[in-house]
Amino acid sequence: MYVTHGKQFLGSMSGLARSLVTDLRLVQKPSKCPSIGPQGPQLDNIGIQTQEASRALLAVFGLSAIISTTLKYDCLPWSSQIEEACDKLTRNAEDEGDRILVATARIARICVNAAEVARRALEDPNYTNHVIPTIGPLKTCLDSARSTLTAEQLGHNTIIAFLYSAEITIYELTLLQHPPTYQNPSDYRRIEYLTSCLQSCKSVIENYLLSDIAHITGSAMLIVSYSVKVLYKLSTLNHDPGWDSRAVRETVDIVSFLEQLAAVAERENARFKEQTGEDCVLAAAAEAIRRTAPIWRVEDQDMALDGTAAAAEWNGADSSMDFFDSF
Repeated sequence: MYVTHGKQFLGSMSGLARSLVTDLRLVQKPSKCPSIGPQGPQLDNIGIQTQEASRALLAVFGLSAIISTTLKYDCLPWSSQIEEACDKLTRNAEDEGDRILVATARIARICVNAAEVARRALEDPNYTNHVIPTIGPLKTCLDSARSTLTAEQLGHNTIIAFLYSAEITIYELTLLQHPPTYQNPSDYRRIEYLTSCLQSCKSVIENYLLSDIAHITGSAMLIVSYSVKVLYKLSTLNHDPGWDSRAVRETVDIVSFLEQLAAVAERENARFKEQTGEDCVLAAAAEAIRRTAPIWRVEDQDMALDGTAAAAEWNGADSSMDFFDSF
């Protein structure tokens, strides 16, 4: 769906899904007047009654979280009903799909928590001083969630996408804090976190190129786009004396990756066309990627940009740099 409709469509569908689960009373409807509480029955006590309702709620929460994390749209908040749905499906799982839903929901919760830290830091500049200390506990939560997964689940495309999304969202918080003086040993945690962020983005790209693009999930597509954007930030982070942005560009060549991605899409489209006689959406995808790939090349004049400034310019100035948005 993401490849064919773009991020604005996904944002609208995510909002529609959030409204639907609220209207179906699967979650508590926000009060219009916080001072007096919600009107009517206390929905928080209604609970999840069926397996189908549990699945629907967890699917919407996971979708909302991954879209919120990667595209910065509002997210369905975690609630007691979501926790109840996780517990119900854990106890009464009918197939592996139920267990995948629970795993993605719990990982998605960590993504949402990290995104909330970022939101607070953007709204309150003074809070940026408290960002770095949140990274360790968030990563511990993620490692704990990962440890509960089976080997089969760890190999599932959707689980992989959610895990990478959580890692990058957590480590990307480092970019919200101004570079330290590197006079204290603790300052070097920043480099450790930035390096981990780089490695996570690199792993996303390597995993994607090894995957069967014909069966890739929407979550995986979103995290690839997100990874490219974060890599661009890291490769233009030049006002940090402890960070080597040139090494980032030597580690991952964004333009080369996009060209490889376009080639993969073209090969898959050729296979589809051989069977059906028609092009599929991957033909348009390959064309869009090749058209926009040069925009991501870091030229000498880009080296005057700090990674945060480059990201702000990316978000506000040229939407064509979101190559998936053209599909």
